[in-house]
Amino acid sequence: NFFRDKSGADGKSVNSEGTVLTASDFESLSQFVSIMKGGIPAISRNANGSINLGSFLKVVTKTPDNSGGSSGDSGNTGNTGSDSDDDYDYDDDDTTVTSGSVSVGTSVGSGDVSSATVDESLKDVVGFTPSEIAQINNGASASVTLEVKDISASVPAEAKQTVTETAAGLNGDFKVGMYLDLSVIKTIGGNSKTVANLTAPVKVSVALPDSLINTNRALYRQYKVIRIHGDQVDVLDAEFDAATKKLSFYSDKFSTYAVVYSDSAVTAPMTGDSSNASMYVMILMIAALMFGYEGFMFRASKKRR
Repeated sequence: NFFRDKSGADGKSVNSEGTVLTASDFESLSQFVSIMKGGIPAISRNANGSINLGSFLKVVTKTPDNSGGSSGDSGNTGNTGSDSDDDYDYDDDDTTVTSGSVSVGTSVGSGDVSSATVDESLKDVVGFTPSEIAQINNGASASVTLEVKDISASVPAEAKQTVTETAAGLNGDFKVGMYLDLSVIKTIGGNSKTVANLTAPVKVSVALPDSLINTNRALYRQYKVIRIHGDQVDVLDAEFDAATKKLSFYSDKFSTYAVVYSDSAVTAPMTGDSSNASMYVMILMIAALMFGYEGFMFRASKKRR
């Protein structure tokens, strides 16, 4: 930061390192005077909805040596690196796309996964830095893609052991069905980057191969998803849709996953099962009404005789 040195007659601006700002460190915004005097047309809007400021606002591309910023043509005056993708706090309010658009899609690799879907809200929780937001709002192409790969044939032995031990600790006889690698890729202006963590969970749906779908009506199959993210292992609830043959779950971390399942016998309704009690009562009531009606008709017939 630079401060005006009031002790000197010249009133120079210096920082804690003693670096002095000179005229060469600034760029003249000549249009500012014209705008104030009404000498040029009003600020216009671009076709994509963003504002065209011309040279009304302009970033100085060089910074003085020892100024605390980056030297050379950095594009940001006094950039301390706080806006980098790795260090930025994505919960701040300035990471919102106000114009432009971000597309959301999926990509499926080779293996037994035929298709996958992800909720549109992925673009809202992927986390954009202020510099990325600026690019998107200025019309740069942007997309967020969920990549799904079947890695059952190549999963590391350590991951297999972790999944096996975790599945054994679940309530029920869970078996490992398949291993998946899920990645989120954000691409802005042709530059892509992998995102390992989201700011909130999103719904992910993955089509299961026929070999993992239960067709025995005498069995009920329960699915769960085991997630390995670094040293953290989590068990996620999952829901299977028989119509789409897709298994859905929510996640905000993307790395290695395992689909596990457990089968249990479908038991016949017990007499004490409250879900069937009303049906039995209704049957008895209908039967009683039928017997009562027959008795009434019988007595009426005898009277006529």
